[in-house]
Amino acid sequence: MAKIDRALIIRRLGVELSQEYAKGCAESCEEHDLPYEFIDAVEFLSCEEAFTSVGAKKSPNYSNGNGHCCCHASHIKSWKRIIELDKPCLILEHDSIVRGDVRNIDLPELGITTFGHRVTHKNVYTPIKPAEEFLPIKRAIGTHAVGLTPQTAKWLWEDARDNGISVG
Repeated sequence: MAKIDRALIIRRLGVELSQEYAKGCAESCEEHDLPYEFIDAVEFLSCEEAFTSVGAKKSPNYSNGNGHCCCHASHIKSWKRIIELDKPCLILEHDSIVRGDVRNIDLPELGITTFGHRVTHKNVYTPIKPAEEFLPIKRAIGTHAVGLTPQTAKWLWEDARDNGISVG
């Protein structure tokens, strides 16, 4: 188990609204004393180009469009940054909002820790209490806000590189 070092905020430089959202995400990190850095998203590429840009490949059964491919490639870019830092990190999509102290949460090895789900407005959700335990989710959909250790990021990255990205 390892504590979160920082947040990696994925933002799209080619989309002004994304930059505005990312600024709000960064402000929420500051509010909760969570260091952060921005990851410039992979954008406006075909699936093949997006995955190639981060050293991954697309499996023949991958069925999502270019936008999803670029989003996925941006997460792969974040995995690579976690490996480079060799520190556990929280990956936040641009419109995520941190709602409490997350640096005290231990991330498990070889597990993806989901930090909440999408809500319609940032004031719709307030945690009822600090996180105390992990709850297993058999098939969580989406990666809006996730925590990874370097070992987990390395496993995900190597799998994307060697076996390709597939959606089942």
